[in-house]
Amino acid sequence: MIRIITGELRKVWQGKSFWIIIAIAIVIIFCYMQFSEKITIGLPEEQEMSEEVSSFAYKKFDKRLTKAKDRRQFIENYYTEIQGLLLVEQIQNYKASDSELASKMAEGMLKERKEEYNKYFSKWKNKSYLLYTDNLEMESTFAEKIFKKYSLEKDYNAYLNEIFEQEEEKLGVSIFADNIRDSFSEKMIRKTSKKYQGMKGTKTNFYSFRWLEKISENQMADILIVLIIFIIAMYLVFEDKKKNLFSIIKAAPCGRGRCILAKIFTLAVSTVFVTFIMHLFMLIYIGYNFGLAGIHESIQSAGAFIACPYHFKVWQFLLISIIIKSAAFIIIALFIFLISMLSANYIIPFGIGMLLAIGNVLLYEMFTSVGKYNVFHYINLWSFIKSEKLIGDYSLLNIAGIPVSAAFMSNLLIVILLTVFILINVFVFVKVRQMPEYSKKMKLNIPFIRLYRKGRISKKLVTYEANKIYRISGCTVMVALFILGMIFSGVQSSSYLSPNQESYRIQMKKLEGEMTDEKEDIVLEKKHYYDDILNQLKNLEEKYEEGKVAEEVYENRKLSLESKLALYPAFLRVQERYEYVKSHKNALFVYEDGYNKMIGKMDDWYIDFIFIIAIALVIMQSTVFTLDRERGMEGLVRATPRGRNISSLYKVGIGTINAAILYFSFVCRNIYVANRFYGLGLWGASISNLKGFETIPEFLPIILGFALFGIVQLLIVIAFSVLVMFVSKRIGSAVWAIVIQLVVIIGIYVLYFSKHMT
Repeated sequence: MIRIITGELRKVWQGKSFWIIIAIAIVIIFCYMQFSEKITIGLPEEQEMSEEVSSFAYKKFDKRLTKAKDRRQFIENYYTEIQGLLLVEQIQNYKASDSELASKMAEGMLKERKEEYNKYFSKWKNKSYLLYTDNLEMESTFAEKIFKKYSLEKDYNAYLNEIFEQEEEKLGVSIFADNIRDSFSEKMIRKTSKKYQGMKGTKTNFYSFRWLEKISENQMADILIVLIIFIIAMYLVFEDKKKNLFSIIKAAPCGRGRCILAKIFTLAVSTVFVTFIMHLFMLIYIGYNFGLAGIHESIQSAGAFIACPYHFKVWQFLLISIIIKSAAFIIIALFIFLISMLSANYIIPFGIGMLLAIGNVLLYEMFTSVGKYNVFHYINLWSFIKSEKLIGDYSLLNIAGIPVSAAFMSNLLIVILLTVFILINVFVFVKVRQMPEYSKKMKLNIPFIRLYRKGRISKKLVTYEANKIYRISGCTVMVALFILGMIFSGVQSSSYLSPNQESYRIQMKKLEGEMTDEKEDIVLEKKHYYDDILNQLKNLEEKYEEGKVAEEVYENRKLSLESKLALYPAFLRVQERYEYVKSHKNALFVYEDGYNKMIGKMDDWYIDFIFIIAIALVIMQSTVFTLDRERGMEGLVRATPRGRNISSLYKVGIGTINAAILYFSFVCRNIYVANRFYGLGLWGASISNLKGFETIPEFLPIILGFALFGIVQLLIVIAFSVLVMFVSKRIGSAVWAIVIQLVVIIGIYVLYFSKHMT
C-alpha cells in the first residue's frame, strides 16, 4: 500500500508542471496584493480620499505601539497631535495662496483655533514630529482610521455587557416577551447570551491588525487554489486514462480498493499541501509589509473578529481557518475526481466544476448572513472556504425552529460531505466496470445520462481547426468564463458620485442639446445667484473687520453663506461648458462624464482590465499552434498540401476572433456601466463638444469618434494576440509559453505601476 501511495505522489509531485503552476499562482498573489486598489468612480480632482495607506505605516505604528507603556494615552496623543499639525498646515497653505477668499478663510480658522495653532506651530515649523506616511494629509487619514478602530475595540468587556443588556432589554419588556415567548427569536437571544457568557475575562490588546484583515479579504488565493486542485484531481485520472492503465489497474487482484484509496490519499495530501504553501507565502509577504503584530493575542483583540465566540489566539484562529479551508478544498477535489472518472476528457469535469464554484459563490453573495434565508449563505462551499468569517462571528441558523450555530452546522456538513464523497469515489472506482477511456469526444458515463457527440469531424479544414482550438484546448471555457466575468463585473459595479458630481450631472442633463434662450437664462440666473452670495460674503468680511458686525453674528452668517457655496464647483464646470457653447457656432451642451468613464479617462481602472484581457489571451492563444506539436501531429499536418500556410492562416483567423470576442465583451461592459451611472446621450453630436476633444474636427460625431477609438484598440489587441500565437509557436510548449509570457506581462504591469506610484 505504501508503494502505491508513493507512486501516486510521484505522479503529481515529481512533475515540473505541478511546481510551475504553484510558482505562477504565488507570483499572481504577490502582484494582486501589491497592486490591487479599490477603484473610486469619480473625477480625480473631486473624488474623496480613497488611497490605501502604505502597509509600512501600519508596521511602524504597531512597533511603536508595542513599546508604549500606556497604549490609550499613546493613541490619543498621536491622534490629537496629527490633527493639530494638519490644522497648522492648512492655515499656512491658505496664507500662501493668492486667493483673497483663501486668506480670509485662514484668518477665520486662526481666530477660532488660535490656542491649538500656537501649540503646534513650532513643532510643524521645525518638522519635529514623526510621520508613518508621506504627508500630513495622508497621516490624518491614517490617524483617523487608527483612532476609530481603537474607539470601537478598546473595551471588550463593554462589548459583552452590551450583548447581555440587549438580552435583558428584549426579553424583559413584557409586550415583546409575550410576542417571542417560546419562539425562535427568544431561543436565539438566550443562546447568544449564554455563548458569550463564557467569553468573560478574555484579555485583549489593541493593535492595528491590518495584516489580519488583508489575509481575510484576499479572495485571489482561494480562487487560485480551486483552479490548482481542479488540475491535480483531473491529472490523477486522465494521466492513467491516456496510457490506458485504468482497465489494467481494475483487473489486478488488489488494484481496485488499494489504488483508489492511494489516489484519494494523494489528492487529499496534495490539496492540503497547496493550501498551506499558498497561505504560507501570503503570510510571509503580508508579514514583511504589514508585520504580524499581535499574532499571540486573543482573536477578540482584532476589531474585525471581536464577535468570535471562541477562546482562540490569533495564530490558532488562522491555523483552524486554514484547516477548514483545506477540508472544503478536498470536497471540491473529490467531486472533480469523481466526474473525471466518469468523463472521457478534461472539458466535462472542468465545466461542471466551474458551474459548481460559480453557483456556490452566487448563493453566498445573494443571501446575507442574517435573516430568514441565511442558511443558504452559510451552508455552501464558498462559505466553508471563507472560514475566517465563519468562525470569526457567531451566527445562528433556524433548523426546524431550533437555533443552531452556523460554524457547528458547517463543520458537521463538511465531515458528512467528506465521508460521502470518499465512499462514492471508492464505490464508482470499484463497481463501475466500464469507464470512458481518454477521448476527444465528450462522453459522460452515468447510468441514466449518456452524452455523445454525434457525427464525424467535418472535412473542412477551418472547421477542423476550430474544433481543435475550442473543444480540445478548452478555449470555449476561457471565452465563456471571460464573458461571464465581464457580466458579473458590470452587474456588481458600484459608483459614488460626490454631491458636486451629482449636481453637475443634473444641471448638464437639463441643458443637453442646442443653446436656447431658456437654457441661457438658467445658467445666467445661477451665475447671478452665486455672484450675489460671493458679494454678500465679501461685504460681511469687510463689515466684520470694521467692527460693524458682532463676532457671533458674523460666524453664523458666514457659515450660512458658505453652506450655499457647497455646490459652486459644479456650477463652475457648467459655466465653462456654457462659455464654450456660446463662443462656438453649432456647439451643443453634452454631458461628458459617461463617455470619459467609458474609455477610462476618469480613473485608472482601464489598465487593470487591459491586463486581464492580456492574461486571458496568453492562456488561450498559447495553445493554438502548440497543440499539434504536443500531440505529435505537427509533422503530419505540415506534410499535407494545405497543412502549412492555409492551416496557419486559419489558426490566426480563429485567434483573431477570440481576441475580438474578448474585446467586444469588455466594451459592452464599459458601455453598460457608463450608461447605468452617468447616462450616454447625443451620440450623433460632434465629438468636439466633449471637454478634452475640442481640437477634433466638428464633422466627426461622437459615435464615429469612439468607434474609431475602439477600432484602433481592437487592432492593438489583435496584434498582441497574433504575437502571442507566434511566440508560443517558437517556444513549442504551451505550458512554457504561458509561463514565459505571463512573467513578461506581469513584469510590464509592475513596472507601469511602479512608475506611476513614485
